[in-house]
Amino acid sequence: MATTQQVENACNALWTTHDAAVRRAADEWLTAWQRSADAWGAALQLAQMGNSPDTRLFGATTLYNKLRCGGDRQLAAHEAVGLRAELLRLASAPGCEVRLRSKLCRATATLVGATASPSDSADGGKWPAPAPEHPTVSLLRAACEQGLPAPASLELVALVAEEGSGVHPEAEAMEMQARRPPPITPSSHPLHI
Repeated sequence: MATTQQVENACNALWTTHDAAVRRAADEWLTAWQRSADAWGAALQLAQMGNSPDTRLFGATTLYNKLRCGGDRQLAAHEAVGLRAELLRLASAPGCEVRLRSKLCRATATLVGATASPSDSADGGKWPAPAPEHPTVSLLRAACEQGLPAPASLELVALVAEEGSGVHPEAEAMEMQARRPPPITPSSHPLHI
């Protein structure tokens, strides 16, 4: 099991080292770590207490990527509800950096359908249960209870719609950049003499 310190060391190697072999090894290690089951807890710890804004953002991004790629199906209902509450708590924390809050909201939006199971309810899930509220309303209620600032709550609503649509602007932008033709340089231009 990787510790948060090992993850931070690998991030620092990737972000600061000029040695290509060290960077490649760090990237491969981080990629394997992100795919592991251990990444859930360590990524949450990084988002909570990383040593720098970049490592906290890396932790939140790892959680978002795991959730976006179907990782939420690996979580029990109570784990998903707990993760959603913790992400909202972090996003609502005083002094939360804008980039981090945005990524935490994006991860939270993927958990819009996370609700406690009927057996988790105070009445033990007895029938008839009250009509459930819409998942988006439930998510916004939780955000308000955590004290998420109004602008971030509005962003969260937009992200719920975006995540639910299956459209991911970040992925689309990366795909478009990959398809972009290489820049024309003077030596590659057909009229270059």
